[in-house]
Amino acid sequence: MTTKHRRSLVTKFNLLAIGLILATAGGISLLTVRKALGEHYETLLQQGAVVAEMAAKGSEFALYTKNTNDLAQVRQSLEAIREIAYFRIMDLEGKPLLEKANPPLQTLPIFRFYEQRYAESHVQYGEITHPSAGGGYIDFLIPVTGGPGDMAGESIIMAELSTKTDQSIGYIQLGFSTETMHRRVEATLWYTAVYTVLFVAIGVLITFLLTRRITSPIQKLVGVVRAAGDGQFIQHINIRTDDEVGELASSFETMLTRLRASQEEIEAYQHGLEQKVEQRTRELEDAMRRS
Repeated sequence: MTTKHRRSLVTKFNLLAIGLILATAGGISLLTVRKALGEHYETLLQQGAVVAEMAAKGSEFALYTKNTNDLAQVRQSLEAIREIAYFRIMDLEGKPLLEKANPPLQTLPIFRFYEQRYAESHVQYGEITHPSAGGGYIDFLIPVTGGPGDMAGESIIMAELSTKTDQSIGYIQLGFSTETMHRRVEATLWYTAVYTVLFVAIGVLITFLLTRRITSPIQKLVGVVRAAGDGQFIQHINIRTDDEVGELASSFETMLTRLRASQEEIEAYQHGLEQKVEQRTRELEDAMRRS
């Protein structure tokens, strides 16, 4: 016959409290990591959109003239931004005029249009995974347009460009690696994990202490009940708490007092009855001897 394993009240309290602590800590950690990922992603989008708009604005004249020196200046400006993984400047037909890929990229991603736009800007973007590097990138694309402006002192070509209002003259494609974002998220995850473990350890310690304090009076009361079941009526129950357990202990102590009094009365009655029986027995024995 197998004996059914029973968990004590302390174990149940501990399991319940630890489960709640773990669930709370896990939920907070997940929300923290998701929030950090969202914030870093939004920061990367904002940075990429700003750089793309600045690059488009600064390359209008270079794209229109297709001048090598002007394109070289744009190249230097883009190379100075470390976050850029690759860039490509193209004419209106998508023919590359200037492009560069930083290691570990060996080739640039293909030129494509995206439906997603950042805020109210003309910057299009999408997430890609490049086969040559195996990493993730946010690919930005912005059309370079020639708009009206104050061309005083500029060349005749630039003045001609200014008359073509919002007319596309080419495109700029930029790539920002998500590796930095992932490293930051991993750092956030690491710190979150450390603090979560510390929080859980403190919570478990507090749980054990509080559970022990809560269940200790109950365990004492269980011992008193078992003793009463064996006929041992303890005169005093040393449980003094200002809760239901203390009230239960006080009521049980009153009950034990009454049971003890009843037991003493029964014992006294039995003792008196035994004495009467002995006395009556002696009287009968004396009567029989006299007869």
